[in-house]
Amino acid sequence: MTSPDDPNDIDRNNPVFRFLEGVSEVLMRSEEMEPTQLKRDLAEVIARHPEPPRVLGLTAREQAQQMMDEAWGLPGEGTALALDALRLDDNCADAWVYLGYDAGEELELALVFFTLGLMSGFESLGQEMFEQEAGNFWLIDETRPFMRALEAVARTNWDLGAADAAASYFAEMIRLNPMDNQGARHGLLWLSLERGDTETAEQVFLAYPEDESTAFTFGKALLAFMQEGDTPAARVARGDAVASNSHLPSLLAHARTPEPDLELEPMFEVGPESEAVAMAPMMMDAFDRVPGAGDWIAQGGSEPIAAPPPPPAPSKEKRSGPRAI
Repeated sequence: MTSPDDPNDIDRNNPVFRFLEGVSEVLMRSEEMEPTQLKRDLAEVIARHPEPPRVLGLTAREQAQQMMDEAWGLPGEGTALALDALRLDDNCADAWVYLGYDAGEELELALVFFTLGLMSGFESLGQEMFEQEAGNFWLIDETRPFMRALEAVARTNWDLGAADAAASYFAEMIRLNPMDNQGARHGLLWLSLERGDTETAEQVFLAYPEDESTAFTFGKALLAFMQEGDTPAARVARGDAVASNSHLPSLLAHARTPEPDLELEPMFEVGPESEAVAMAPMMMDAFDRVPGAGDWIAQGGSEPIAAPPPPPAPSKEKRSGPRAI
């Protein structure tokens, strides 16, 4: 969330500005605050601006969710809608999650909002939903805001270096929704490899045997190299990985950097440079922690790289006179 560079241009009555100002006040008041109290304090900040007009025929919760369905289509412009949604329903998980994404590179602040979204989603669904529908989440529409919050908390913990916490959140996503519509298995796989947890990595592969994604093919190659070294079987796995995306190995070996003007699409196909650039950050730490893994994957193919032939022997010139012994 950003404000204009020129403070003279700021509308101090703007609800977004008043929210940011209030958030700063709350967070400066105490560096460590119990999450429930933090949520109450932020709700008071949000309530400083009147709640939006009510829509006939909708409950406050339904209207808040409808606002967020609109806000997701307005990236970077839906903050006011998210705040209005929270004025109607302070348990609107999607609104907290939107504010977290709106925080951009301020990851600690983003994690605060994502965590509030997780709490709100749990309170909105109720304990009974988790007891009766675990395994069916995401298939039930009202669970999706909670699942989005859970994914955001997992990924932000990973970005902040809290690998154990991130892995536990990804595992919970899979427990609640084994169909894994959000791709949590890829995060759990690469966090496991990054932490040297080969047992969990193997379990992920066993749970999703039909996954032939680039994340899985490179994961299988790295796991084989970690467990066996440069064996024929590991080279076969390496060949499968390189076949899925030939642009990734050089990035993982730090042999090159992506083109600065490469345009990344939100959804990418398997194989192109854009996929490699999107996937490399997820895989890099895992490859870096295994000595020689980056150079090994960059060799490519399923066969060992042949040693270069010896240089030709220098030609013998005829000499006059006796040869030295």
